[in-house]
Amino acid sequence: MKRSVALVLTLASGIVLSAAAQTPPAASAPAATSAAPAGPVKIAVVAFQVAVAQTNEGQRNFADLQKKYEPKRAQLKTLSDDVDNLTKQLQTQGDKLSDGERASRAKTIEAASGLMNAVMMPMWIVSGVFFSSERFPAALQPVIQALPLTAAIGALRANMLQGAGLAQLAPQMGVLGAWLIVCFGLALKLFRWR
Repeated sequence: MKRSVALVLTLASGIVLSAAAQTPPAASAPAATSAAPAGPVKIAVVAFQVAVAQTNEGQRNFADLQKKYEPKRAQLKTLSDDVDNLTKQLQTQGDKLSDGERASRAKTIEAASGLMNAVMMPMWIVSGVFFSSERFPAALQPVIQALPLTAAIGALRANMLQGAGLAQLAPQMGVLGAWLIVCFGLALKLFRWR
């Protein structure tokens, strides 16, 4: 009985103290409140990145990083220019393709990204990225479990949260491998560089 009373009194005093700590202090004098800032008082704000970048060592390190990554940046720029040129070539050669080839290929990059979104968005919704895939009807579960994103998420969660090894992840790896083989075969059959 004494323990119960002590527990109740401790909890009640904790609630009262936390409520008191969250209420703003009462204004004692109007002159004192007009001088105080409206928001919380800031002691100091230090822009650490700017301060480090302005030191000699920071500038030297930044110059070293620029030198180190300049070849990669140039390579990425070259690849970006190549993609732009190939996109322009595809758009200009679209009228030279046969009707069957034209029907099977996306005419613009925007259409291809729209098709990718049409495939990926439903997969994001049902595969368990944002919420559990088990909440969907039982009739959809075989389709959901066959999606590559569901297998990848299941494998990652099992590995990170439960410490599962490759032997326990064989079903998920099988699904991902099957998707890899099927998509690679379709890509070889349908898409050609000209």
